[in-house]
Amino acid sequence: MITRTISVKEAAGFLNVQPKTIRAWIKLGRLAASKIGKQYFILEPEIERMIGAGAIIPASRLDRMAADERRADLIECLGARVTPSAILADRRKRGAARRSRIEGHA
Repeated sequence: MITRTISVKEAAGFLNVQPKTIRAWIKLGRLAASKIGKQYFILEPEIERMIGAGAIIPASRLDRMAADERRADLIECLGARVTPSAILADRRKRGAARRSRIEGHA
């Protein structure tokens, strides 16, 4: 049986995401692909698996989730208990500080 291969651009169209998201998923191991030369190719069943799973989360959100988990692990190792709401509050505080620095330079 011959299985059709799909380019990153085609996969992005099927999954309704940007090609850079597909490449990020490949690097994160969320999407299996083969690299030929400088291009990645994905087998059609792999795209069908992603569509069927219904768990398509943008890579940027995955990165934030991973960072939050690492931060929670670190705080827990230090003996403090952390909740998801505390992590979100910390992220909002850091975002506000970053925005105020940017506005101060404008």
